[in-house]
Amino acid sequence: ETINVQQIKQDLKELVESPGWSTNRVAKESGVDQASLHRFLNGPQKSLHLVNLCKLWPYLYGDKRPEIVDPQ
Repeated sequence: ETINVQQIKQDLKELVESPGWSTNRVAKESGVDQASLHRFLNGPQKSLHLVNLCKLWPYLYGDKRPEIVDPQ
């Protein structure tokens, strides 16, 4: 299974809308700036920096490893 930016955005939206979770809590626990999360979820920012994706990954997917896809 491959995961693209739209899937990550959808999964992150589902997480912050889950009971007990919020953008603020995800930001505090993951170490990702809340403004970056907000821009990614609601604004013009269409992607995440790799370092932020690595910080969010355990909250979104646990130990699941992404499939590496050759873009060519």
